[in-house]
Amino acid sequence: MSVEKNRAYGIIQGYEVNAELCNMEIYFPLKIYISFHADESVKNKIAWEIKGANIKNSSVNFVAFGICIGLNDFTVARLVKRLGSILDKVMDIIRKNGALGKEYCPECGQPMAYAEVKQCDIDGIKVNMDTGCVNKINADIAKENAEFASAPDNYFKGFLGALIGGIVGGIFSVILYFIGFIAAISTVMAIALGTKLYMRFGGKANKKMVAIVIVTSLICMLLSVLITYIIAAGIAARQAGSSMSAAEAFAYCMKDKQFSTYFYADLALAFFFSALGIVAEIFYLMKKVKRRNSIG
Repeated sequence: MSVEKNRAYGIIQGYEVNAELCNMEIYFPLKIYISFHADESVKNKIAWEIKGANIKNSSVNFVAFGICIGLNDFTVARLVKRLGSILDKVMDIIRKNGALGKEYCPECGQPMAYAEVKQCDIDGIKVNMDTGCVNKINADIAKENAEFASAPDNYFKGFLGALIGGIVGGIFSVILYFIGFIAAISTVMAIALGTKLYMRFGGKANKKMVAIVIVTSLICMLLSVLITYIIAAGIAARQAGSSMSAAEAFAYCMKDKQFSTYFYADLALAFFFSALGIVAEIFYLMKKVKRRNSIG
């Protein structure tokens, strides 16, 4: 296979194969894409048999031009040792189910020998395809993009979804704080849930969505620190026999240098860990909202 940076391309056992190492991917950083043509029932059978092959630390997903195998292991060296046998298993399953290989268009299944062939770039994955199929797919993409562009943004509805996600993450952050932790996981939860609800509530998945979800989540994480200290001040006031409200107790305690120092330190830590959570999620979010203009 020819290798270029974190991608590889070549022909294995008569099938067009791409490999991609995704450094930002946590669960299955190595992706193996195998191009072939088969009807849905055959694809389902292939996926079922691959899952039944008991390949450790793996996932199976369909893509438009074939199938994607996600792989992982404790170390790269261990994964490399297993890779040959994994590919043999997968290729045997694909071949015995009659999936059509590199001599056929993965989209329409027609022989490449009788068609004009074009190598497409589908999100960095190289796929040879009938030019007529390429033109049809590009026309469909252009239509979908036009419909997406004309659809309402629904910022307010989307913001409500992002806010609910942020509040849930903030509550989780408060719970963690009371058991002695400040962690990035709260922000990751807020962003993931906020993104899902933003789109569920009708918001458009674009770069503005990313900004709204991230800012809303960050504000909720910082507010969670404030709420935690207000609750703590209220509890302390009740224990001292004071009739002050929690907010009044917090304002009173902030006059104490040690209390205010702890508050601002925890606020800074919350901001730091929130920033880590944002960095962990932003790559995924930007990839999610990126729209394809054509496949070549």
